[in-house]
Amino acid sequence: MKDLSLLICALLASASLFAIDSLQYTRRHYTDEDGLPQNSVKFIAPDKNGFVWLATENGLVRFDGQHFRTFNKDNIPLSSSRIYTMMPGTGTDNLYAFTEVRQVIQVHHGEARLDNNYIRQAVWINIPGNSGHNSIFPALGLPNLYRNAVSFENYAIPVNNRDFFMVTKSGVSFYRNKKRLFQTGFRHTDFWRFFNIGNLLYYVDDREVYSIAEDSVVKKGRLQGDILLNPAYHKSGRKLQLYWNLTAKNVFIYLDRSLYLVKRSAAGELHTQLLLTGFDLTVNNIVSAWYDDRYRRIFLGSLTRGLFVFTRKEFRVLTAGRSGSDEVFYAQTGLDSGRVLTPAGEVLGLSTPAGILPAMRQLDINDRYSMLTDDKGYIWVKHLNNLYKLAKGGQRLLDSWKFTPHITQLYEDRNGRLWIGTRAGLYEMDLRINNASPEFFTKRLPDISYLEQETADMLWVGTDKGLFKLTVSSHQIEMIEGLEDKHIRSLYIPTPNEVWITTTEDGFFLYRNGRLTKFPIDPGRYLCASHCFMEDGNGYCWITTNKGLFRVAKKDLLDYTDKKITDIYYHYYDKYAGFNTNEFNGGCQPCGIKLPDGHLSFPSMNGLVMINTRGESMELPDKDIFINRIEVDGKQLDTRDTLVFKRDFDLVKLYVSTPYFGNPYNLRLEFALDRHSEKTVWNKIGSDGSISLASLPSGTYQLQIRKLNGFGMNNYRYKNVVLVIPLAYYENWWFKVCMVVLGGLCIWGYTRFRLQYIKHKNKMLEARIDERTTVLQVTLSELQASEEILRKQTHLQERLITAITHDIKSPLRYMMLAAKRLTNKTFAREDPDEAHKNAEILYEAGYRMYHLTDNLLQYIKLSSQDKQVVIEEVDLTAVIREKVETFRDIAAAQQTVVLNEVPAGTKVQSNFHLLGVIIHNLLDNAVKVTFEGQIKIYTVPGDTLRIVIEDTGIGMRQEMVDWCNAALAEKDQHLPTPGHSGFGLIIIKELLVLVNGQLIVSSSHESGTKVMLLFPATA
Repeated sequence: MKDLSLLICALLASASLFAIDSLQYTRRHYTDEDGLPQNSVKFIAPDKNGFVWLATENGLVRFDGQHFRTFNKDNIPLSSSRIYTMMPGTGTDNLYAFTEVRQVIQVHHGEARLDNNYIRQAVWINIPGNSGHNSIFPALGLPNLYRNAVSFENYAIPVNNRDFFMVTKSGVSFYRNKKRLFQTGFRHTDFWRFFNIGNLLYYVDDREVYSIAEDSVVKKGRLQGDILLNPAYHKSGRKLQLYWNLTAKNVFIYLDRSLYLVKRSAAGELHTQLLLTGFDLTVNNIVSAWYDDRYRRIFLGSLTRGLFVFTRKEFRVLTAGRSGSDEVFYAQTGLDSGRVLTPAGEVLGLSTPAGILPAMRQLDINDRYSMLTDDKGYIWVKHLNNLYKLAKGGQRLLDSWKFTPHITQLYEDRNGRLWIGTRAGLYEMDLRINNASPEFFTKRLPDISYLEQETADMLWVGTDKGLFKLTVSSHQIEMIEGLEDKHIRSLYIPTPNEVWITTTEDGFFLYRNGRLTKFPIDPGRYLCASHCFMEDGNGYCWITTNKGLFRVAKKDLLDYTDKKITDIYYHYYDKYAGFNTNEFNGGCQPCGIKLPDGHLSFPSMNGLVMINTRGESMELPDKDIFINRIEVDGKQLDTRDTLVFKRDFDLVKLYVSTPYFGNPYNLRLEFALDRHSEKTVWNKIGSDGSISLASLPSGTYQLQIRKLNGFGMNNYRYKNVVLVIPLAYYENWWFKVCMVVLGGLCIWGYTRFRLQYIKHKNKMLEARIDERTTVLQVTLSELQASEEILRKQTHLQERLITAITHDIKSPLRYMMLAAKRLTNKTFAREDPDEAHKNAEILYEAGYRMYHLTDNLLQYIKLSSQDKQVVIEEVDLTAVIREKVETFRDIAAAQQTVVLNEVPAGTKVQSNFHLLGVIIHNLLDNAVKVTFEGQIKIYTVPGDTLRIVIEDTGIGMRQEMVDWCNAALAEKDQHLPTPGHSGFGLIIIKELLVLVNGQLIVSSSHESGTKVMLLFPATA
């Protein structure tokens, strides 16, 4: 019997050790330095939304797993921020907290607010026939923080909103709707040993367990479950410490640094489950506790040290206990259903201590990158360029081969063929043949990094420079486009036409049905260095990286490949989930293994990570999105679904949260501001949960906030907030109408004003133009006068040049020659007659020059002075007589007779001087061309007086006749003269214009020249 007891104790001790070993937690400690208002956490209660509420000495605190939000006097109208207790509410989403001055705070839908309508009278107040209940104290949970400050006779323990137990020192009563249903006697010494689980009331002391229900007290004996494995429970004088969370309906027992969850069995017994060991609740002054059974998380509140959160580690790590700190693992193979073997011969398991195989230890293998167990159970392992074959179980070495190149990887296909990858190419060995040896297969595949078979004739080969598909029968090699120069890390081929590929720096891919798909990378780009890709048989794939472990739904990956979804949820684990390090290892084959018991094993830089694929459910970020607060330019607003802002704000900040106690890397909160006319652009929300919006134009916006809940197609949770920026007065329709009308009036007024202004300016312009025109006309007249003067001067100069050339220069030349002859004395003596003749020539020339000069002077005076010619009645007879007498002697010298047949008393309307010049020049011309003839002057009376000078000379050239008969131009008042016409005719024509006369010439060589001057007849 004694031996049996020892055996039982030994079994219990080993079971206890295994249980303790499996209770691995990640502990997080939160204090006022982490966001708590202060370090007294007196009560803990979860709500239906996933938040955890903490009662402190400085307010009620909401914990969402990442941040603390405090409700106290600073943001709700409380007289005191000190929370006295917490109680469950009547609704499905209600909690109530009471301050020390009995103000009630209601917790509803993630918010806390003062509730002035709360009915403070509990169900145990004013009980009918309550003659003996003078002092009632309600149960607040255990330990009771006020046990030393209260005194009472009755202890009320609520069951629900209508039922409660009333405990006295001598008995227990049960009430429903304030009516007592039963009463039983039960003497005790400690009110703080009572608690209820459901409708059963329990009393637990250090020795026994009692249950009270239906008018009876039942002695249940001892506690059951894991607490029996605790040696301290079997010792006399043990002290059990009770923790009862009335609000969360949790009961715990603490014994000897071990915390147990208490549950009621179907028979009403109390069963204990070990939750935590090695943590001293007494030293840490723990006064409140809550256990999240779904995610195996313990919350412990300290009266002085804040909040402790213990999360059960999801993964186990196997280590070999090597000397020093070398726990780096690479390749491995399954040894049996729950143990693994490493290339160094180490045997590791979850339920057995680490061991080592002597035969493999003797090989002293430091090359840990590849090994396998073949289909027959033989173990193959390599070391540099050596290949070893060991017996089943690895107990002894069977054979070995030495290669020239370095061996990189080993792989057995389903055909029983061993493939050996090296730096120089690929080798094969048929394991179905006894005493087979490796044979060289191809050198076109150097630097092999991974090998995997798809079909019986198709082998996939990963290398440092890409991925290749090898047809074994034909030795045909095909490179996969899109993976050129990429370092292939591992391959996974569950079915034909489905090849999963991981790379060193470029993420992971799927080659399916001839198409390559690259999958999106996580926000931190951890998946760029993907080591291993494996399925767990439950629809999930696991990917190891240098920064942790990812879990992803295979269906999501396939849907992404088929373009059914655009976003993929990757569930991330880091070392807080149970690893010793975040850095997993790759570059080995196999990169990970699946054991018969369902565990996956992956190598890391510190141990082999074991994953129980049949374990607990994942903690996904699938809770609602809540808006914590809204600030406009630093001023806090009430939280609503529709917010109306002033137009002149500078910055709006919204703080959002969602309850999630898992790894914060799995939270993907995004927001988009939509105006219904723009493309939706999603922006990441920062780790503090804040959304900042700078000043916005007026209008109505929809702020969309979304969160990826987890796996599945379009698995988003949305929260929408309408933001209204009021229109400015100038943006309202009435203002626009007014502005249109005002604009029209302004345009009309401006147009009218402008027209008047333009008319006024036009008048001014016209006046100025008239003024300028007058000035210009005066100036033009002056210019024209100046031009006329200049023209006359030019004309006069031309005439002077002509006169000097024709009528003065030639006579001067004759006079010079005649004078020269006269100076010759010899000539004068020898020929007196000739000398006399020359003297006459001199006289005649001088005479003519005199009269020509006189006429010329008269003409110049007339032209230069531009005086008005006075037309008067002139005695023509006297003028003719004077001029005939002047030329009579000259004509006689040429044997020419000048006849004056003008009747006496003939009058003409003209100018005496000018008419004399005209007659003089005509007679002079006639005398010049008439020799031994006659010159006759007469008049022809009529309406027009005609003065005719007719000679019998040599006549005029026709062009001269035409010129004389041509009228003067009105503008120039002269015509170009034919050559050698002399100055006399020019003077005649221009002077005739001045005296209203007209010239008509007819001439022939036979009869001479006839010149007629036409003047108006006198009255």
